[in-house]
This record gives sequence, C-alpha cells and structure tokens, in this order.
Amino acid sequence: MFRLTDPQGSLLRVEYLLGAEKVRRLEKTWAKPFREQVLPLIKEERFAQMYCVDNGAPNKSLRTLVGLHLLKDQYDLTDEETLTALEWHTQWHYALDVVPDRAHVCRKTMHNFRARVLETEQGRELFDQIADGVAGLAKIDFGTQRTDSTHIVSNMMLLNRLGLFVKTIEGLLFKIERMDPKRVKGLPEQFYDRYLDRRGYFADSKSSKARRRLDACAKDVYWLLERFKDDRKVCKLKQYQRLQRLFAEQCKLLDGCEPEPERVALKDPGSKAPEDKILTHSMQSPADEDATYGHKGKGYEAQITETCSGQNPFQVITDVAVTDSCQSDHTQTLPTLERLEEAGRKPQDLLGDAGYIDAENIKAAERSGVNLIGPVAGGPEKNELLHLHEFELDEAGHILHCPVGTVPHQVCTADKGPQETATKYSFDRSLCQACHLAAECPVMRKQKTEQGSNREEPPASAADPTLTVTEKERIIALRKQLQNTSEFKQAYKARSGIEATNSELKSTHGARKLRVRGRLRVELSLFLKTSASNVKRFLTYALSTGAVRPEFALATG
Repeated sequence: MFRLTDPQGSLLRVEYLLGAEKVRRLEKTWAKPFREQVLPLIKEERFAQMYCVDNGAPNKSLRTLVGLHLLKDQYDLTDEETLTALEWHTQWHYALDVVPDRAHVCRKTMHNFRARVLETEQGRELFDQIADGVAGLAKIDFGTQRTDSTHIVSNMMLLNRLGLFVKTIEGLLFKIERMDPKRVKGLPEQFYDRYLDRRGYFADSKSSKARRRLDACAKDVYWLLERFKDDRKVCKLKQYQRLQRLFAEQCKLLDGCEPEPERVALKDPGSKAPEDKILTHSMQSPADEDATYGHKGKGYEAQITETCSGQNPFQVITDVAVTDSCQSDHTQTLPTLERLEEAGRKPQDLLGDAGYIDAENIKAAERSGVNLIGPVAGGPEKNELLHLHEFELDEAGHILHCPVGTVPHQVCTADKGPQETATKYSFDRSLCQACHLAAECPVMRKQKTEQGSNREEPPASAADPTLTVTEKERIIALRKQLQNTSEFKQAYKARSGIEATNSELKSTHGARKLRVRGRLRVELSLFLKTSASNVKRFLTYALSTGAVRPEFALATG
C-alpha cells in the first residue's frame, strides 16, 4: 500500500543525539545540502502507481529508497555495502533524515523497489526529477548542450565464437539436468565429455583446434534442438530458445543427401554470400541476449547529453539513453532532441562529433529550432581535386561562382531520383575548357565521365558542362565551409568536455562494467548513475559556495 513519508520529525534524529560540536562539523559536510536540498526533489506521489492504493503493508519510505540509491551509485557500492553504510554510518543517517534505530532496509526491499521501477517504467521519471531539480536549484542554462556516446558492458562474460556455443549448450544441459536428471541420461557420451562433466573445458582450446571444435559444437546444437523439439517443457525454457536463436544466427544447412546432422555448417563471416551473413545484432552472450556488437566492442552504447554553458556554476546531465552497440550515432541525434524537447530541456545549440552530423540531421534540427554544431564525417580531402565546398556559395548553398570566378549562366531544377530534387548549374564551355583548374574541377570531371574517358576533346557541338547538386550535397558543402572558420572552431571547443563526463561515469560511478544484465536493467542502472552524478555535482557546488543560501530554497509543495 502506498504511503508518503511521515513529515513529522523525531526527537531521536541524529542532531539531537550528538554533541553540539559534532553536529556543527556534520553540518559542514555534504550531508546537510543532501538532506535539505536533494531529498525534497524526490516527489514520492509520482511513484504511487508502483503500489496498491488500499491493500497490503505500507511501503518503505520512497524518499529513503531513492536517496539510498543515489548514494549507492554516487560511491559505486554494492547493495550489501550500501545497506551496511545505512545501518552504521552517522553521516548517512543525517543525509537521509532517518532515526539511527530505524536505519535499516532489507536487501529484498531494494531489489523489489528496482523491480517495480522497471515494471512501471519509472526510471526516466526518476532521472527527470533529479535533473530538473538540481538545474532549478542552481539556475542552470540549457541553451548550449553537448552529446556523445560511450561504450558500456553489462555483467556478462565476453566470449569468443567457440565460447558462445559452449556456454549456450551448457546452459541448456545444466538446466535440463536440474529440472529432471532422467532427461539427460540418454544423451550420447560426447555431451558428458564436452559440456556436463568438465564445465567450460571444450571452449578452452588452442586456435589450431578451435575451428574443429566449432564444427562439432554446431552439430551438437542441431542434435539437441532435434532431440528436444517435441518436449514441451524443454521447448518453453529460455535456454532452449537461446539455442534456437544461436543456430539461426550462426549456422546453416548445406544442400546434399547426407544424414541431416552432417549437413550442418557454420556461417562464414568472410564470405559475401547472403546465407553466410551474421548480423551485428546477433546474440553475443547467453547471459545477456540484448547485448550487440559494434566497432567499440560487445555491449551497449550510452548516449549522454549535458549542458556546457560557461555561465553555469556546474554542468547538468540533461538526457541519457541506452542504444545498441551496432547502431550508428547519427541515428540518435533526432531522438535525443525529441526527448529533450519533451522534458522541457531543449537547447538552442547542440554540439556533437562527426558521428552525429549528417545532412538530414542538420536539416531536421533546424526545423525544430536547434543549431546542430559539429563537423561532418570524412575530414579534409586528401586528393588535389576541387570539391563543391570550395565554390562560392550563398546562404542556401547554391553556387554563386566557381573558385576562379566563373558564374553559372543557367540554373534549373532537375530530378535526381524518385524522391529527390536537385539543382543543375550550367557553365560556359569555352571558359571552362580554358581554365587552368579544368582537370581538378568537378564540373569538367563530370563532363569527361559522361562523354567517355577515351575522348580527349569534346566535339564542337557538345553541350555546356553542368554540375547537378542535391540538397544534401549543398548542406554538407555549407557545413564544410563553416567548420573551417575560427568562429565554428571556437564554438565547437566545448564539445570535448563531455569526454570527462564519460570518464567520470565509468571510473567514479562504475558505468564501465555494470553489475546488471539485460537492456532494461542497464537503462535503470544508467538512469541512477547519471542522477547520482548530477547530485554529486550539485553537492560539490553547494559546499564550495557556503552550502544552503536563501536563493537555493526549494518549495516542497
């Protein structure tokens, strides 16, 4: 049953049990601003849906539970270490405003609280409360923000391909053995030798033996799937379903008349054949089926956005999301802006590296009133050819004249594709042929390509050379011109600061290797860790400025 924390204070609070000098020293620590400023940010009534309205025992104080999780992730503690600190640490008693004799929470209570938050999808609500709260306390400016991604790993073993097969097979066999030992008694001897008697042995092999063992594992997977396909209890096991997924992603059946198990083969990632393609979102570990593979490795990507205005007393993390490692960052630019707008924290300028910048994102950000600042991918061209961004362009990206001053004498609209229009620029042929940059010019290169490389000189009746430019090409050309200016470089300098935030989350708050598995639990863990980081930054600022001042007063209504 849902119940708000009792606002009535107790005569047994910490400050009434300690001497005056001890209390004065205690009030100079982080515990005082945490108690007086952070705890009121937690709006318990917003979590009421996690509990029954009129049935069951009253819930543990949600203010205490949320505060406990903030401190847990602020110091990167385990549940056991957190509960020990709550039980015996005077500073925690004062910060959480709990009576020492009642400073006790069962480990199961913490687990159930997180389970309810997952079930009701309240993780982002918790993050928003803290982010908006600390931003309001210090009057944080959301006008300029920066975004970046960092690689995180859940509590799973990083396996090679052979290890993935062995662990998945072992998981099913051990589960069946625990469920009903009779079901495994009839298995061939090879399954005992490879998986049951010596756990992990078959995956521990030299590279020279790995390929042969992989082939054997593939046939074992197929044999097990066929052996238990009519067993309803086994088919319902998640371990059996993982084995099905593993076979579909990593194996194939060859054509032939041999016995079917002999037709089983591994997909070859080096082959270009469609049937050999292994998708990047394939299973990487049976311990965490949601983890994927990207260029940064196996696991997840954490999308982090924070303020970066020089006028802010400290920076606040304004948005966080967990994405697949196999996804490109450019697909996350617009979802990030949508979440920020929905939360009321939309920036005027958003800084991101080249992974977030492309023509579509620049255009879409402009439509939503956001200036997307960042270089386009690719960097400077290494060849000596001329490119569109070296032409003189107007504000819309249309060509005014070429690098030597030749103005297009005809401009018209052309169809580049079924859903794409472009602008066609025609130049005087005699001027272009006489130009000393003709060999490097994209206008003349295009004409030579269309006429054929064997013809050195175009016929006298040849049409004027033209250059067709799409809207995307115009946007990219404008950005390449812009990113070479000193004003752009000065504005973009602030983006690098988010690398320190990524490092802080990993080294201080334990985001590098999480203690949880699965996409939803990883998301909740990241919500809590970024909230703890925001609280820590506010506490550091509050202590450096004399803690609680009148302008930091917060209405608790």
